[in-house]
Amino acid sequence: MFGYYLFTKRFYFLRYTLVGGLIPLSIYILYNLLQFNTPLYFGILKGDINILGFEIRYIFENLLHPQSGVLFYTPILIPGLILLTINKNRILKFVGIASFILIIFYTLRIPIMYYNVGQGVMNIGGIPVMPPSSAEQMRDLIRSDINRYLSVLIPFAIIGIRFGISQTFEYFKKK
Repeated sequence: MFGYYLFTKRFYFLRYTLVGGLIPLSIYILYNLLQFNTPLYFGILKGDINILGFEIRYIFENLLHPQSGVLFYTPILIPGLILLTINKNRILKFVGIASFILIIFYTLRIPIMYYNVGQGVMNIGGIPVMPPSSAEQMRDLIRSDINRYLSVLIPFAIIGIRFGISQTFEYFKKK
C-alpha cells in the first residue's frame, strides 16, 4: 500500500495509512516483546520454523534450479509477470512490480530445515520434526513450498501473457 501511494503520489492516503498502521505495529512489537524478548524478531513463528535471511543458494533453488525452481514448475509465472510490468496500464504495471517484490520476500523466508538437512529429528516449537535427509528431498520441499505461495500470482501472470499475445498480434497486424 505504501508503495502504491508513493507511486501514485496520493500522500493524503499515505498519511492516514501510516497513522492507521500504528495500531498493528504496536501489537506486533508487543507480541515480539512478550514472545521473544525483543521488539523486532526475524523468526517468523515461535520455534524458528522459518527465519528471514539472504541466502543466494536458497534464492537460486527457489527460482532457477531445475528440480525446484519456479521457472521450471510454474513456467508461465515469471514471463507473465514480466509482460505485466511492461504493460501501459499503470495499475497493471504496479501489480507486476508488486508481484516481483512479493516473490523476493518469499525467497527471504528460509525454513530452518534448510540448514539442517540430514541431521535427524529437530524440535521446532515443541514438535518433533524430521528434516529432509538429502539435498534432493530439500528441493522437493522448496518446490512445494514456493509454488504453493506463488500460485496466487498466476491470474496476474495470465493477464500479462494475454497482454503479450495481444501486443504480438497488433505488431504483426501492422506489418
